[in-house]
Amino acid sequence: MTSLLSDFVSFHASRPHGSLGYVEMNVEPVPDAWVESFARLADDAVVFGTLPDGSLLVLARTSEGEKVILLGSEGETDTLGESVADFLWRWSRGDTGEAYDLNEGSVAEIATWLRERGIAEPSSPKVAFDANAWLEGGSVDVAPVVDVSDSDAVPEALEPLLREVANAVGRRADDARVVELVGKLGKRVPASLSDSKWVEAPKQGLQLLFEPELLHADHAPVPKTKSSFVPFLSLVDFGAKASPTVLGVTLDAPVEALDEALGVHRAVPTTRRDDAKTTPEWRLALGRDVELVARGVEKRRWSIAIRQALSLGTLDVSTRVFLGWAATRGLLEPLEGLAALATRETTPSTTSALYPRGLWDVHLREPLRHFAYGWFHRIGPVWIRSDFESVFGSRPGPHGHAMPDLDDDGWASVDRVTSVLEERFAAFV
Repeated sequence: MTSLLSDFVSFHASRPHGSLGYVEMNVEPVPDAWVESFARLADDAVVFGTLPDGSLLVLARTSEGEKVILLGSEGETDTLGESVADFLWRWSRGDTGEAYDLNEGSVAEIATWLRERGIAEPSSPKVAFDANAWLEGGSVDVAPVVDVSDSDAVPEALEPLLREVANAVGRRADDARVVELVGKLGKRVPASLSDSKWVEAPKQGLQLLFEPELLHADHAPVPKTKSSFVPFLSLVDFGAKASPTVLGVTLDAPVEALDEALGVHRAVPTTRRDDAKTTPEWRLALGRDVELVARGVEKRRWSIAIRQALSLGTLDVSTRVFLGWAATRGLLEPLEGLAALATRETTPSTTSALYPRGLWDVHLREPLRHFAYGWFHRIGPVWIRSDFESVFGSRPGPHGHAMPDLDDDGWASVDRVTSVLEERFAAFV
């Protein structure tokens, strides 16, 4: 362990509990459970802090120098510092990613402590050290960024920050436009992800959402390691502090002013459980399926996001049987291979190959997407599992929950459940 970190552990111990974050500073080996997953942690890393939820702060010795890594209580990993000094300076600003417990108390005292020791704040790279790749022993061959030119659909009248955001959203995190935007905000781009991650820029009032996969036909997942992917910048949320002006209107402009600038709003349900309660929503197309979205009246939110599909689920046997029926009733969007399914020349089992990334709402005809989403996810009074159990009966699933007693995804199963599906989707057939 470095002398700087040893000195800081002693300093932290001298302070009242909780005054410098809720963390127990204790130097110990990495637990066996983590070593079993990532063998190099046994020799090249040491724990120096434990958070209340069981997450661990780890100092790792890498070929790029010593890094501070978070081993999360739910299996997630993150780079908290490009060096011990970088980590401590970030901690002093409350910039600790998802290690929120570190930010409690008077963490600004850490900056004073560092200055008294002549520790200057180091410059950080624009892309964070890839903790996932280091833990897994390296990355796979990553497909290069495919240059997608800026769209002429981005209005010239947008203020510069909004144009820059609009040209970055929907692109890979290793795209130069994304790296440049995040760097200007004083943040780092995550190098790889296995789950979504928010990057917050509180000074600018922005929150950036990075995701390992976009539910979009033009953006396939890009593997980075055995279990992680190159992230995509999917959304940028503008808080009240950002106060953007969009085509002459501000965040708190009256509904009528937004209607004139962005087009007449549409009323959208406030929740998926209650279609009766609605709120105004405006969408302005910015090219590449990227949109500026404004929603609400009193607590209005602005964001720039890529339009994504909604997942209906994996292609389990019930879903495959449903798709067989839906194909015969013309309820699916055109796709090569569906014609043979609709005429029963092929079987519903072929849908696993037709929808390799799962079933999305946009795979269904537009009129029934909203209803189908609720049916698949048990939002409201009807549910696919209940309907299928009413026909096939139920049995315990692999995790103890009941599931339809159904293994055959052939046409005989489709015929058995057809009357139930015809009744359930009567408004759409």
